[in-house]
Amino acid sequence: MAFHWPKIRYAAAWALLLLLAAAVLLGGVIKPYGLNPGTKIEFEKRIVQGEEKYVAPPFPPDAKHWLGTDHRGFDVLSLLLNGAKYTLGFALAVAVSRFALALPAGLAAGVSGRGRGALAALQAIFSAVPALLFVYPGLVGVYRSMQIDTGLPPGNPNLAWFAFFAYVLMTLAGVFPLAHQMAQRSSFYASKAYVSAARVMGAGSGRVIRRHILPHMREEILFAFLTELVQVLFLMGQLAVLGVYLFGGEILDYDPEPYTLLLTQTGEWCSILSYGAVMIRIYPWIVVSAGVAFTLSILILQFFLGELKRRGGNG
Repeated sequence: MAFHWPKIRYAAAWALLLLLAAAVLLGGVIKPYGLNPGTKIEFEKRIVQGEEKYVAPPFPPDAKHWLGTDHRGFDVLSLLLNGAKYTLGFALAVAVSRFALALPAGLAAGVSGRGRGALAALQAIFSAVPALLFVYPGLVGVYRSMQIDTGLPPGNPNLAWFAFFAYVLMTLAGVFPLAHQMAQRSSFYASKAYVSAARVMGAGSGRVIRRHILPHMREEILFAFLTELVQVLFLMGQLAVLGVYLFGGEILDYDPEPYTLLLTQTGEWCSILSYGAVMIRIYPWIVVSAGVAFTLSILILQFFLGELKRRGGNG
């Protein structure tokens, strides 16, 4: 019996996407270790240069901690599983908000023709500047003025305000290019003969959009949404490398070496990536673990996008 590889790839893409969704929804439940002071490892007996000594974290990956621990002794795998809902959930919220603003505006402009020139101009402006350059100056200024970089407790209102400010900026960075894309595609369908016939029979723009445009754009909209989600994740990763990330952290003065570290309290991936990048030469497993989590998430989404596009093209 011959394998039908396109169907197998498509099924695999869905399986991986559901696995990623499960990590977001259940990561905090299935993590192997807790993230409270009673569960962290403060010292372990280890053989150092032939002698048994008590050693402080961070510890490299081993059979007990597959991805090692951070400087506090928290299990990195548990941090990543717990933080998935924060990183991927925030990216999803930004992507949804972009669509909530861009899709109605783009459809209305594409079908009616009104506002297409303004959307094209705004698209040209926002596309001329990389999203990172659009959001970074404002974010880094607010990040420092709100003292997020000094370590704030989880309930501090500055953390919520900064997350909201980041959400607004990241949403605005992608709204107008997306709205212009939706306007172009809806204009293409609005020029079809069946739409002209519907207009002759008295259909207004709203009915045309609901009955004739959206049904033909379903797959395109899903494809564009997942593309936006990938772009938001890329943007969050770039900001993390530059030392700006969401939800703050706690200050840890690392005594054996002259380091003051800002460590995540939630396991949010961008904060682990930023903190791990500082320690990459000494404790590389920290940044590698966060980087792999980010990369796998983006690859899963891109693989799903590719299979969706291939299936649509074959259909």
